[in-house]
Amino acid sequence: MSLPTHLIETWITADTQDGRQIQHALDDLNTALGTRHSWSRLWEWRTGSRPPPAPVARYALSRALPYVLSRAGVRVPAELDGLVAALSPAERP
Repeated sequence: MSLPTHLIETWITADTQDGRQIQHALDDLNTALGTRHSWSRLWEWRTGSRPPPAPVARYALSRALPYVLSRAGVRVPAELDGLVAALSPAERP
C-alpha cells in the first residue's frame, strides 16, 4: 500500500481521490475553519517550508485518517473525533 508522505499530502489525496480539484479541498478547509488560506500558504504546508497551524492540522487529520485506515483495511471507528483530538497538536492560548 503506497500512501502520501505526510499529513497535508494525505489530506489532499483523500479529498481529491474522486476527481475533485485541489482548489475544492482548500475551499472546504477555509469554509470549515472560517479562514482564507491561499494557494501559496497551501504550497508552504505541502513543501514543509511552513508548518500548518493546529486547526489546519486537525482538519487535515480528520479528513486523512479515515482514508489511511480504509486503505489499510482497518474499519474506521465511529468515534473519529476523539481519535483526531488525541492525535492533534494543542490549541494555542
